[in-house]
Amino acid sequence: MDESPKAWRAPATIKRATIYDVARAAEVSHQTVSRFLSGFAGIRPETRMRVERALSELNYRPNMTARSLKASTSHRLGALAYDLYEVGPNKIVQAESQAARDAGYVLDIVSLDPFKEDEFAAAIDLLDQNDFAGILANAPTDQLRRVLEQTQFSVPLFLDNEPEEFENESGIEGSSATGTRMIVEHLVSLGHRRILHLTGPLQWVVARNRGWAYRSCMQSHKLVAEELVGTSWSAAEGFRAMQAFDLDPGITAIVADNDQLALGVLRSLSERGVRVPADVSVVGFDDIPEAEFFIPPLTTIRQDYEKIGRRAVQSLLGMFGAATEALDSNTTAVSLVVRASSGPPPATPRS
Repeated sequence: MDESPKAWRAPATIKRATIYDVARAAEVSHQTVSRFLSGFAGIRPETRMRVERALSELNYRPNMTARSLKASTSHRLGALAYDLYEVGPNKIVQAESQAARDAGYVLDIVSLDPFKEDEFAAAIDLLDQNDFAGILANAPTDQLRRVLEQTQFSVPLFLDNEPEEFENESGIEGSSATGTRMIVEHLVSLGHRRILHLTGPLQWVVARNRGWAYRSCMQSHKLVAEELVGTSWSAAEGFRAMQAFDLDPGITAIVADNDQLALGVLRSLSERGVRVPADVSVVGFDDIPEAEFFIPPLTTIRQDYEKIGRRAVQSLLGMFGAATEALDSNTTAVSLVVRASSGPPPATPRS
């Protein structure tokens, strides 16, 4: 028997379970776990049971020592933002800032390009090195979401991005899916049967969710889904995609994934001599301030950016027990705005 002294080894460190581990175990999104921990009531009973079971099996314990130290000494929240020159992200950050002030906090903003991975590390380091009580982040692209989910922050992190609808078990449909259903139902009610969908870039969860809802809604009406994949959210991309597309005369409506894409579509159709809405209806998503001044004024989905921003702040505050009000169980933050760009299909197909 070998009795020579053994080299001493430190005991293995047990990795603390995160909400992302819980989400994987419960087969739900991390947003559902965050909502559960924040006391949100509008979660399906069967989903709630799965989350509770996963929390118990993984012995999930929030790092209350670090959180209480931060929360007791800091009244600052960090926000990871992107594309602040665009209407949606800008208005959401404004709403988050106001909601933080209302709760007695100051919101500090760190911005990055969600497609430039070389910017991720510097932005994350800046967030983690500051004296924040918690961090808000919107991860619109797959690359950024993966990096944030794998980062161990010293304070609570609330990732405010939509879950993938095809795997969403929370019973709460996101704004992208709800809004897209409204659009398709509007066009079907007008009599359209061939509706083309121009997507946003599919690296974005919201673009995939809008595509999922479009296909689901078309299938429910026993209609054939026809999609054209876009590579960006710009008006230039809407114009390029439509110019390169052989528009079948039987297509009588086009759903663009945002208003900028729709603007490019309108110009392309105008250059072809296709009348909107007499020949083809065109609808967008977001209701940017310029949408009502397009030619013709654009039918679109209006997003309640203030509600989205305030809900994100309340979710984060709830993660360390600082929420000042209960989370709103009415999650609908979208509405249909009907303008002149949509109408009934033509009585006879255009030539």
